[in-house]
Amino acid sequence: MPSKLFLFWNIKIIWTCLEKCFHNITTVIGFYKHTLIENSDQSYALVAMSCSK
Repeated sequence: MPSKLFLFWNIKIIWTCLEKCFHNITTVIGFYKHTLIENSDQSYALVAMSCSK
C-alpha cells in the first residue's frame, strides 16, 4: 500500500493530466471515478503515458 503522501501526489498529477487531456470537467470526473474503481495502477500508467506524449 503506497503512503498517503505518495498517493496524494499521484492523484494530483493524474488529475492535472486528465484536465489537460479532456478539458471537460464531467468527462474528467467520470474517467477519474472509473480509474479509481477499476484497475487503478494500470489506468494511472496508461493516462500518464498518453498525457506525456
